[in-house]
Parts: sequence; C-alpha cells; structure tokens
Amino acid sequence: DSRCDPDTGDAWKTFDIHPPELFSEGTFPIEEAQRIGRETGLCPYALTRSCLPFAEIWIADSNYLFAPAVRGVFASVAGFNPATTVLIIDEAHNLPARTADALGTDLPDGELLFAIDTLTEAGASRRLQSIGRELAHRITAIQKTGPIDTNARYSLLDLCEDFHRCLQQERLDYASAQPFALELAWRIAEAAQHLAEPEQNYLHWIPAKGVLRSTCLDASRWIEQCLQGFGGVLLMSATLDPIPQFTQACGLSDKQTAIAIGHADWRENAYDIAIDCRVDTRLKQRDQYYETTAATVAQLIVHSPGQPIAVFFAAYQYAEAVQTYLETLEPGLRVALQKRGADLHEQSEFIDHSLLTADALFLILGSSYAEGIDQLGGRYVAAEDSGTSPSDMAHIAKTTQHVAGLSTADSDGDPSPATARGVLLSIQAAAEHKMGRRQLEGLSVVVQGLGHVGFELAKLLVREGAIVSGSDAHKEHLHRATQELEILPVDVNDCLS
Repeated sequence: DSRCDPDTGDAWKTFDIHPPELFSEGTFPIEEAQRIGRETGLCPYALTRSCLPFAEIWIADSNYLFAPAVRGVFASVAGFNPATTVLIIDEAHNLPARTADALGTDLPDGELLFAIDTLTEAGASRRLQSIGRELAHRITAIQKTGPIDTNARYSLLDLCEDFHRCLQQERLDYASAQPFALELAWRIAEAAQHLAEPEQNYLHWIPAKGVLRSTCLDASRWIEQCLQGFGGVLLMSATLDPIPQFTQACGLSDKQTAIAIGHADWRENAYDIAIDCRVDTRLKQRDQYYETTAATVAQLIVHSPGQPIAVFFAAYQYAEAVQTYLETLEPGLRVALQKRGADLHEQSEFIDHSLLTADALFLILGSSYAEGIDQLGGRYVAAEDSGTSPSDMAHIAKTTQHVAGLSTADSDGDPSPATARGVLLSIQAAAEHKMGRRQLEGLSVVVQGLGHVGFELAKLLVREGAIVSGSDAHKEHLHRATQELEILPVDVNDCLS
C-alpha cells in the first residue's frame, strides 16, 4: 500500500504534518492517527512510525522485536540504539511460545498455486513456475494429517531449495507483482531453512489437507539473539514459574539473569479455599460422594451470602452429576455451569455474568485442553490419567485426533498396561546402568501401590523372574495381587524402610 510508504513526503508537506507536533500531553493516540488518516489519506501506521524518533517510550507488540518478518521496523528508526534502551516485556511467560509461532511457516497448496499464477504475470520464468507448481502438488499429495515422514521432508526440502535458488536469479517486475505473491515466494525460502534444521528444532506436519506447516520447537537461540545488545531487559509476568525452565526457553543463563519477586498486598486473604478431604474424587469412587459434595456446596453458599463461590471439577460429567444432586437438595440455588468449547471471550462473558447472577460457578479444570493439544500437531497425545476415563477421552476426541485411551471394540481404553510397560523398561534401563544387566531374574523389587498400573507392573515383573513384594493401603488390591500373582505382601509403613 503506497500510503504506508515513508517517502510520501509531498503529502506530508501538503497537509503541513510535522511528527513532533502530533503529540498531545506526551502521547500520540491511535485514535488521533486514524482521524488524520481519514482526513488526509495517509496511513495511520506511517504516521505513528514517523513519531518514534521523537518519543522516549515505545509501546508495541513483541513481534516487532522477535518476528523476523517485521523486526526491522524498530531497527530502521533513525537514532534507535539498543545499547541505550531498556526493553520491558509484559506477560513474558508467552514469549517462548509466541516467538516459536513467529518462527514457523505455513505453505497452503491453493495459495501457492495462485501466487505462482500471479508471479507469471510479473515475468516469472517457466522454471520457477514449474518448481512452484510441483511443490504445491507434492503438498496436496500428502493425504494423512500429522507429522510428515523423512522421505517427504527431504523431497519438499529439495523443491524449496530449488525454488529459492531460482527466485534469487529471477528478473521479476516487482512493481506489478502482487505483495502477497512475493511474500509467499520468499516464505518458501524460509521453509527451506526450516526443513533443513535438525529434527529436534522443527516439527514438519500437515495440520489440514493441503497445508504444510513447520512449527518451531525451540526458539531459545533466536530469543537470546534478539535480546542481546539492549542496555537492560525486564521480563515481567505473574506466571513465570518454573523460572529455570522459562529462562532456558529464552536462551538465558543463570549468570545473565536476576530474579525479583513482587508481592501484591491486595492478594493476601483475597479469597478462601475449601478442600473436602472426606470424598474420594477418583473416577470409580466419586459417584458414591455426589450427594456429600452437593451438600458441601450448599453449606459453602450459606456461609458466603451475597458472594458467589467457585467449584472446580475434573470433568463435565462430574460437575453435571453434582449439579443434579444440588438442584434436588436445594432447588432455589442458582448454579452456573461453564459452557463446553467456549472461546476466551465467551469464557470471560460467562464469568462476568455468573458473578452477578449465580450462587455458585461450576468450572472445569483444563476445559480448553483439547484445543491446546490440537495446536501441538501430534507432539503430544492425550490419554487417561488419574481422575479421567474413556468417556473423557471420547469428549477430547471430538476436538482433536491426537488422543489415545478410547473405548473400542478391541479395547476398553485402559492405559494401565502400556504405562506399566513403560515403568518396566525404566527399571530395566536403571538395572543396566547400575548393575550392567537388563535381566531382572532373581532381583528383589517392591511395588508400592497395586491398583491399575501397579498390578500390571507386578504382573510383568513376575514374568521377568523378579522376586516381587508389594503393598497397598487398600486391602482388596493387596489381596488380589497376592492371590493372583503370588507376590509377597509388605506393610505400607515398611515399604521404603
């Protein structure tokens, strides 16, 4: 857009616009930039950028420093010197993830073909057209979503590198070329760099048919490079924990960082927390305590007149069951149950409305879990754990395909055998490291807890020839293991002695 061209000096002179005079009470509001833009036809972005050399404080999106495509905006400003600049990043816990997103690339096959056709009109050679179309067709040919295999990766890498080399030698009519087509063409060059990176740095996958995505898995080196040279850097957030992992994700060493913990007095005693230790919230026991939990919620509401309470549940089914019991016990109470699949805006509206109208808010821990899993593109696969069930996995599967532990005709969805197998392999690896042998025959092994995973582990250990002892606070678990597996019973208190 020529209106954003910083060299449109004639228009600035025509309308007698002088950047230092645009400030009002120390700032140049975006609303004022938009007003001037409407009256003069000048781009508000160009107006605000022209004011940067005259401002002591710049407030902008962090992408202007960490996204390769736009980080030159600040660097090209006259007089900008990082060495005399203090950089402050708010909500810094998002920095590694946002930077990783900025370092990724998407190549949609349809957009790529359209861009090639557009570049043809700008004088693109037949070879460039041929390579570009072949690249698009290769992306289309990958039928399965998820990570691409090694052969596909190297095939796509060759095509991207060929396209980049050819593009560098092209004599395009850049004045007539569409900006989106040029951007996509140079994005192929970025994709070539990403495809050539070691596998631990990038995930190359198909999020939807016809789209090749390269997702950065480790942005630490780039973040460190971007932070170097500043006179000071302040990374601010209320949720940086665990701090060692955060500093590592930003490529910072202990010697480069100092930690300052801030305290907000208003948060002290800002809310009360109640934990009902009488109930067993595990999947197979929780239904015995629905009425108890409902009665507890009713009592908490009585002790919090005019102030709604928040109740957290591990699953929607759990919350809905307790809500049914509560409506039977105390029909007059108003309960607001968190909606399924709500986006951030809808969640915020739900909270604001419910605080004004409800006696209790029933909230589901990790209710955006499935959407987050899908964004990882197969790097993480959800499965059952404590407090979840095959029905929970079935609900997650409605949003993402990256889920295991589903009930099928061939399986009840119980992940315990697979978990036990993983523990067994860990024991064998530890034995090899410590004793130089993977065989467990004749070794004494104590299994503390003989529930789902513990029982399966004990079974595998017995098969390996180990001398297995076990303990469990639940007598029925211990009895089953001693009867079916013939392991030696051990008192819980003696287990680690």
